[in-house]
Amino acid sequence: MKKASSNGNYRRKANSQESDIVEERITCESALREEGIDEVFVARKLKELLRAQRQRWNPMKRSWDKFEDYDTQLAALSESAKTLCMYRKDLEGGDVQVLIDMSAIPPKRLRELASPSDGSYRSTPNSREPEVDKGKITYESALREEGIDEVFVARKLKELLRAQGQLWNSKEGCWNKFEDYDIRLAALREIAKIRGLYRKDSEGTDVPVLIHLGKLMPKEFREPADEL
Repeated sequence: MKKASSNGNYRRKANSQESDIVEERITCESALREEGIDEVFVARKLKELLRAQRQRWNPMKRSWDKFEDYDTQLAALSESAKTLCMYRKDLEGGDVQVLIDMSAIPPKRLRELASPSDGSYRSTPNSREPEVDKGKITYESALREEGIDEVFVARKLKELLRAQGQLWNSKEGCWNKFEDYDIRLAALREIAKIRGLYRKDSEGTDVPVLIHLGKLMPKEFREPADEL
């Protein structure tokens, strides 16, 4: 069996009969999967990072002491919350409408705009195509399989709201604990995002668009002002 060779963004593979060479395009996703980095890997790595610890030197014991790495844990928790779709959509201004007035565009030009010559339309699956496999592993399902769900995120955030830091007390030869307000504030912000406490951003990019066609609109959908 000939070994597959690589050439730029394509991988050349010999088929079963070794008579033809098939070029397989390498994408970022396929390259990651080739290295074993898939949904399950990401979920397990996030679970590992949610228990992250950091080391600090103890001059009294002349060894390393381990403490909770709240910065890493909070970052991993934020990624988990995004994957579980826990953030409110209206944080990005999802309910804010953008009005585009196209009534002044000539109908001929409008038809040209609606029919791009570069083939930029994306085809959508029809009813005859096979349904998506419901048993397919997604990032969300992989996280839930590892026990990382809404309840886990809520309890972890509650834990981070009580986060404490440490400073070495050279006189007493021990660690002094204090409230880690940076982590507590960051955890509080995550909670506010999840609960949708922030005001909607009117300049959000992912917002519904309302297009005003004026007299170009079919009669049954026109507003009274469009008839003037």
